[in-house]
Amino acid sequence: MQQTTSIEFDVVPSKPQHPLSLTVELNGQVQWQQSAVTEKSHVIIQLDDSQITEHSIKFIVANKTPEHTKIDSEGNIIDDSVLILDNITMSDIDVTNFCHTFATYTHDLNGTGDMRTQPMYCELGCNGTAEMKFTTPIYLWLLEHI
Repeated sequence: MQQTTSIEFDVVPSKPQHPLSLTVELNGQVQWQQSAVTEKSHVIIQLDDSQITEHSIKFIVANKTPEHTKIDSEGNIIDDSVLILDNITMSDIDVTNFCHTFATYTHDLNGTGDMRTQPMYCELGCNGTAEMKFTTPIYLWLLEHI
């Protein structure tokens, strides 16, 4: 018998007037896509939770340009367009504050640095890909990882 569960989160643009693009994939299949995120959006991804299976959710950020970031004369960022992932739940359990322990963010600082992979802290400000890897059943995975 198939048992489903959901992964839910909000996508919040910091500067709706300077939108970024976001594509969300589950195991390589597009689940949600916006070419210009201009308002808070609630995303729900349903998946089979009855079998032991590895999964990957990717958050692919695109269309960030130098115009999205204001830098002062000393090279400090003073204003920036980013996408914030908030209220992230897996099977109704809030994991927002734990994402950095199981999610990574790969980017090259929009072409100004070397390619890097770092923990994801739910703020996506560079063209690149954040990835959450987990297994189902989610409840068992959560017991082992948070």
